Amino acid sequence: MGNQRVLYALRADGREIPIEASISQSRDGDETLYTVMLRDVTERVRAEQALRQSREDLRELSADLQQLREEEKAQIARDLHDDFGQSLTALKMDLSLIEHTLARHAIDHPDVRERLRAMARLIDATVASVRRIAANLRPAMLDDLGLIAAIDWLADDFSQRYAIPVERVFDVGSTDFSHDAATTLFRIVQEALTNVARHAQATRVTLALRVAGNDCTLDIVDDGRGPPPGKSSRGTHAGKHFGLLGIRERAHMLGGTISIGEALKGFSISIMFPVNALQPKETHS
Repeated sequence: MGNQRVLYALRADGREIPIEASISQSRDGDETLYTVMLRDVTERVRAEQALRQSREDLRELSADLQQLREEEKAQIARDLHDDFGQSLTALKMDLSLIEHTLARHAIDHPDVRERLRAMARLIDATVASVRRIAANLRPAMLDDLGLIAAIDWLADDFSQRYAIPVERVFDVGSTDFSHDAATTLFRIVQEALTNVARHAQATRVTLALRVAGNDCTLDIVDDGRGPPPGKSSRGTHAGKHFGLLGIRERAHMLGGTISIGEALKGFSISIMFPVNALQPKETHS
């Protein structure tokens, strides 16, 4: 019979049902006897179909939720930049006006002058924080300058925060990434670098994005400590961390296949996408 597979049979009333069939043989003297077992697997097939459908529904829901989250992040980033940014700039201008007014009237009080300078430093620090938070939510350069510039900024920011250099290799030619694809690839890199910062204790990261033929590959490799003993992949803390799962789901949204490389020293994520899934629809339609 070879590999077990679902066959189909007809009931007495003409209804077609899925079955499994198995054959065994035994010898009785010079004769060979065959026993055929037929099993009705209708309920099992229905359960498997329902499970597959449920998984597809959950993936579609996850994709919709990811899209909604990106839209909300973009809106919050705009609000932070426009509202808070403008308000802080106005405060800085008012503070500068107060300083000039005091100087014009020859009012020089050391405590007041020092307090005004401290307020100016606090406003500058707050402006920088607002810009950083807005950029993390939705970097403007992702929309203005494109995916490669945004990943460059992300890698630079990561290196400055954690003192871990990121070697970058970009070889995408003239590939035009769609808005959704650029967002997905950016978030995958962001999540992978976050995992490195949290779990790897690495001293170097290599990030490569390449397009060759009909395939696009994204590789993120670090020289960290590798997976913890007894763990199948980094980022699983008592089974509750979903970083790698999020990367898998994002890759699946674009038809990507992911492979994980684990060693005693280092960790790697490699994802391959079909190029036409990353381009704007009008480019490959």
